[in-house]
Amino acid sequence: MSRRAEYIYALYSGRLADPGARNPYAGQSHALAALWLRGYMRMLHYSNQQRAGDAVKASDWLSLAAFVLALAAFATNTALSWLRWPRVVVDISSRVNVYIPMTPLTPEEAAKRKRARWSPSSAIATTRSRSQ
Repeated sequence: MSRRAEYIYALYSGRLADPGARNPYAGQSHALAALWLRGYMRMLHYSNQQRAGDAVKASDWLSLAAFVLALAAFATNTALSWLRWPRVVVDISSRVNVYIPMTPLTPEEAAKRKRARWSPSSAIATTRSRSQ
């Protein structure tokens, strides 16, 4: 594998993930992308072997199957996120995680959160009212 491919694999496998990322699914997305990239690299390796006339090993077929599985999982995730259904993520370690999107807040809960929200102007107003 080339250095660029190794860097991309490390990036998407989460080893070089951005710690400040705001996406709660970032780890799963990186794992899925790493699985996809690994399968893609093996598929390229497989096509090079076929051109060279080498025998195809069982690990090549497994990697190709992993590539197809990751592609299907990505398509499923995309479709489910558009439909706002529970999100199924296939991890490299072959765990399946299901994420249920947050339900919308009721008007009462939204009003409570809005009142409880801190802002600089509310802090200044609170400080002024305490000093008087």
